[in-house]
Amino acid sequence: MDWNIQPRSRFCSVCQKKFVDKQTYSTILFDRGSDGYLRQDLCLECKTKILNETDRDEFDPQNNSRSEPVISQWQGVFKLPVPPKEETVQRDTVEVLLRKIVELNDPHYENAAYILAAMLERKRILKVKSVHQRDLHKITVYEHPKTGDIFTIMDPGLQITQLETVQREVCELLEKGLPEESEALLVERHSHLITPKVESDDVGLFDSTRKDI
Repeated sequence: MDWNIQPRSRFCSVCQKKFVDKQTYSTILFDRGSDGYLRQDLCLECKTKILNETDRDEFDPQNNSRSEPVISQWQGVFKLPVPPKEETVQRDTVEVLLRKIVELNDPHYENAAYILAAMLERKRILKVKSVHQRDLHKITVYEHPKTGDIFTIMDPGLQITQLETVQREVCELLEKGLPEESEALLVERHSHLITPKVESDDVGLFDSTRKDI
């Protein structure tokens, strides 16, 4: 499935120097075909050096040589992580659920993942960085500005007749969480994950009149 979350690195992918707070860096996303997407974070000095030596659309920062095509790149400002407040999990239940679904990588939840990402985009929690076609599907690359994480979400091509069913599915997932077997699988990978609980504001975020869904 074309779902993926990749965290922002604390080091430059080329020189391995640690980023400092408020340092400008460059993120480059590569398409590795069947191997999925590769994220690289570079200091501006290394990015400039590499772009002067290789083609702008094809290079591998780690090997400093031609490689997979670049599908997106942008600049950001590195911020040291801030310890989460106690109420963060409740406030961000939509985000927590999306992260779990992407981690599961189960095609059964592809519609829900798309809707949850759209909800977070409307809340300005996720920002669209690029949109491209892959294997006849539209792929949206989102960035979480606060954490620097990248989400790649596939557009399942929902029809208007499917919206009511998907809306009920999303609301039920927000209210009850994932099935026990799915939660058990996630616990095996990440024992610290917390089951999300619904907040009235989260359910209200879904707007079936949105024309681009």
